[in-house]
Amino acid sequence: PNVLWIYLEDVSGWFSCYGDKVIKTPNIDALATGGIRFDRFYTSAGVCSAMRSGTILGMMQTTVGAHQHRSCRSNFRGKSMGEYDKNVLPKGVKLVPKIFRDAGYYTFNEGSGKDDFNFEFDRDEIYDHYSGGWNFKGAKNGSEWTGRPKDKPFFGQIQVSGGKSGGRAKKTTPRDKVPVPPYYPDVPEV
Repeated sequence: PNVLWIYLEDVSGWFSCYGDKVIKTPNIDALATGGIRFDRFYTSAGVCSAMRSGTILGMMQTTVGAHQHRSCRSNFRGKSMGEYDKNVLPKGVKLVPKIFRDAGYYTFNEGSGKDDFNFEFDRDEIYDHYSGGWNFKGAKNGSEWTGRPKDKPFFGQIQVSGGKSGGRAKKTTPRDKVPVPPYYPDVPEV
Protein backbone atom coordinates (compact mmCIF):
# COMPACT_ATOMS: atom_id res chain seq x y z
CA PRO A 1 0.00 0.00 0.00
CA ASN A 2 0.97 3.62 -0.44
CA VAL A 3 1.78 5.49 2.75
CA LEU A 4 1.25 9.23 3.12
CA TRP A 5 2.64 10.64 6.36
CA ILE A 6 1.29 14.14 7.01
CA TYR A 7 2.91 16.38 9.59
CA LEU A 8 1.03 19.44 10.82
CA GLU A 9 3.40 21.85 12.51
CA ASP A 10 2.54 23.82 15.63
CA VAL A 11 -1.15 22.94 15.90
CA SER A 12 -3.29 21.67 18.75
CA GLY A 13 -5.47 18.58 18.72
CA TRP A 14 -8.62 20.68 18.43
CA PHE A 15 -10.04 19.15 15.25
CA SER A 16 -13.64 18.18 14.64
CA CYS A 17 -12.59 14.55 13.91
CA TYR A 18 -11.47 14.42 17.56
CA GLY A 19 -14.73 15.87 18.84
CA ASP A 20 -14.16 19.63 18.81
CA LYS A 21 -17.48 21.42 18.29
CA VAL A 22 -16.11 24.88 17.46
CA ILE A 23 -13.36 24.38 14.91
CA LYS A 24 -14.49 22.89 11.59
CA THR A 25 -11.83 20.81 9.83
CA PRO A 26 -13.64 18.99 6.98
CA ASN A 27 -10.52 18.10 4.97
CA ILE A 28 -8.72 16.70 7.99
CA ASP A 29 -11.93 14.86 8.95
CA ALA A 30 -12.03 13.23 5.50
CA LEU A 31 -8.40 12.11 5.84
CA ALA A 32 -9.13 10.74 9.32
CA THR A 33 -12.16 8.83 8.05
CA GLY A 34 -10.36 7.35 5.04
CA GLY A 35 -7.03 6.65 6.71
CA ILE A 36 -5.64 5.82 10.11
CA ARG A 37 -6.38 8.20 12.95
CA PHE A 38 -4.32 7.90 16.10
CA ASP A 39 -6.30 8.41 19.29
CA ARG A 40 -3.34 8.00 21.64
CA PHE A 41 -0.39 9.71 20.02
CA TYR A 42 1.82 11.62 22.39
CA THR A 43 4.78 13.81 21.60
CA SER A 44 8.11 12.50 22.79
CA ALA A 45 9.64 15.98 22.92
CA GLY A 46 8.50 19.52 23.56
CA VAL A 47 10.29 21.05 20.55
CA CYS A 48 10.02 20.36 16.84
CA SER A 49 13.46 19.10 15.76
CA ALA A 50 13.74 16.71 18.71
CA MET A 51 10.19 15.45 18.05
CA ARG A 52 10.92 14.93 14.34
CA SER A 53 14.15 13.13 15.25
CA GLY A 54 12.34 10.62 17.45
CA THR A 55 9.44 10.13 15.07
CA ILE A 56 11.57 9.56 11.95
CA LEU A 57 13.57 6.94 13.85
CA GLY A 58 10.59 5.29 15.52
CA MET A 59 12.34 5.53 18.88
CA MET A 60 12.91 7.91 21.73
CA GLN A 61 15.35 10.60 20.63
CA THR A 62 17.18 10.28 23.95
CA THR A 63 18.24 6.77 22.85
CA VAL A 64 20.56 8.25 20.23
CA GLY A 65 21.34 11.63 21.81
CA ALA A 66 19.04 13.60 19.50
CA HIS A 67 16.98 15.30 22.21
CA GLN A 68 18.51 18.79 22.11
CA HIS A 69 16.75 21.27 19.80
CA ARG A 70 18.69 21.96 16.59
CA SER A 71 21.90 20.41 17.75
CA CYS A 72 24.00 17.38 16.94
CA ARG A 73 24.56 18.26 13.28
CA SER A 74 27.96 19.37 12.07
CA ASN A 75 26.25 21.52 9.41
CA PHE A 76 23.10 23.56 9.78
CA ARG A 77 21.70 25.90 7.11
CA GLY A 78 25.02 25.71 5.29
CA LYS A 79 27.12 26.69 8.29
CA SER A 80 29.66 24.42 9.93
CA MET A 81 28.78 23.81 13.55
CA GLY A 82 32.02 21.96 14.22
CA GLU A 83 32.85 18.35 14.95
CA TYR A 84 31.67 18.67 18.55
CA ASP A 85 28.07 18.82 17.35
CA LYS A 86 28.32 15.82 15.03
CA ASN A 87 25.94 13.04 16.10
CA VAL A 88 26.27 9.87 14.03
CA LEU A 89 23.57 7.25 14.48
CA PRO A 90 24.62 3.85 15.82
CA LYS A 91 25.14 1.11 13.23
CA GLY A 92 21.87 -0.56 12.29
CA VAL A 93 19.63 2.39 13.18
CA LYS A 94 17.55 3.35 10.12
CA LEU A 95 15.21 6.22 9.41
CA VAL A 96 11.61 5.25 8.58
CA PRO A 97 11.88 6.44 4.92
CA LYS A 98 15.03 4.32 4.48
CA ILE A 99 13.17 1.23 5.73
CA PHE A 100 10.46 1.87 3.14
CA ARG A 101 13.00 2.61 0.40
CA ASP A 102 14.86 -0.65 1.16
CA ALA A 103 11.50 -2.44 0.81
CA GLY A 104 11.10 -1.09 -2.75
CA TYR A 105 9.07 2.06 -2.08
CA TYR A 106 9.54 5.37 -3.86
CA THR A 107 10.16 7.92 -1.10
CA PHE A 108 9.66 11.67 -1.02
CA ASN A 109 9.55 14.61 1.37
CA GLU A 110 7.38 17.54 0.33
CA GLY A 111 5.75 20.62 1.78
CA SER A 112 7.90 22.51 4.23
CA GLY A 113 10.23 19.53 3.78
CA LYS A 114 11.73 19.90 7.21
CA ASP A 115 14.33 17.30 7.94
CA ASP A 116 16.28 19.15 10.58
CA PHE A 117 16.87 15.95 12.52
CA ASN A 118 19.36 16.16 15.35
CA PHE A 119 21.82 13.71 13.83
CA GLU A 120 23.87 13.29 10.68
CA PHE A 121 22.20 11.62 7.68
CA ASP A 122 22.41 11.58 3.91
CA ARG A 123 19.19 12.89 2.34
CA ASP A 124 19.96 11.06 -0.92
CA GLU A 125 20.00 7.73 0.95
CA ILE A 126 16.45 8.11 2.20
CA TYR A 127 14.53 10.11 -0.42
CA ASP A 128 14.06 9.60 -4.14
CA HIS A 129 12.52 13.06 -4.38
CA TYR A 130 13.04 15.99 -2.09
CA SER A 131 12.03 19.57 -2.52
CA GLY A 132 11.27 22.02 0.14
CA GLY A 133 13.29 23.07 3.07
CA TRP A 134 13.01 26.33 4.90
CA ASN A 135 11.98 28.52 1.95
CA PHE A 136 9.55 26.18 0.18
CA LYS A 137 6.30 27.81 -1.02
CA GLY A 138 4.06 24.74 -1.37
CA ALA A 139 3.51 21.56 -3.37
CA LYS A 140 2.75 22.36 -6.99
CA ASN A 141 1.03 19.55 -8.84
CA GLY A 142 1.46 16.19 -7.14
CA SER A 143 4.42 15.17 -9.32
CA GLU A 144 6.15 14.06 -6.12
CA TRP A 145 4.24 10.80 -6.33
CA THR A 146 2.61 10.78 -9.78
CA GLY A 147 6.06 11.04 -11.37
CA ARG A 148 7.30 7.88 -9.65
CA PRO A 149 7.73 4.57 -11.50
CA LYS A 150 4.24 3.05 -11.82
CA ASP A 151 5.36 -0.32 -10.44
CA LYS A 152 6.44 1.19 -7.11
CA PRO A 153 4.32 2.06 -4.12
CA PHE A 154 5.24 5.29 -2.34
CA PHE A 155 6.10 6.43 1.15
CA GLY A 156 5.67 10.19 1.26
CA GLN A 157 6.05 12.83 3.89
CA ILE A 158 4.08 16.04 3.47
CA GLN A 159 4.69 18.72 6.04
CA VAL A 160 2.36 21.65 6.48
CA SER A 161 3.36 24.73 8.43
CA GLY A 162 0.96 26.33 10.84
CA GLY A 163 0.88 27.85 14.28
CA LYS A 164 3.78 30.22 14.81
CA SER A 165 4.39 30.63 11.06
CA GLY A 166 0.75 30.82 9.99
CA GLY A 167 -0.04 34.41 10.84
CA ARG A 168 -3.30 35.68 12.30
CA ALA A 169 -6.71 34.18 11.67
CA LYS A 170 -8.95 36.16 9.34
CA LYS A 171 -11.99 35.18 11.38
CA THR A 172 -12.29 34.72 15.13
CA THR A 173 -14.81 32.87 17.25
CA PRO A 174 -16.73 34.82 19.89
CA ARG A 175 -15.47 34.00 23.40
CA ASP A 176 -18.87 32.85 24.63
CA LYS A 177 -18.94 30.17 21.90
CA VAL A 178 -15.66 28.55 23.00
CA PRO A 179 -15.98 25.86 25.66
CA VAL A 180 -13.10 26.10 28.12
CA PRO A 181 -11.57 22.68 28.94
CA PRO A 182 -11.67 21.85 32.67
CA TYR A 183 -7.88 21.98 32.92
CA TYR A 184 -7.79 25.68 31.84
CA PRO A 185 -8.79 28.54 34.14
CA ASP A 186 -12.14 29.94 33.04
CA VAL A 187 -11.12 33.61 32.88
CA PRO A 188 -11.49 36.13 30.00
CA GLU A 189 -7.78 35.95 29.15
CA VAL A 190 -8.06 32.26 28.28
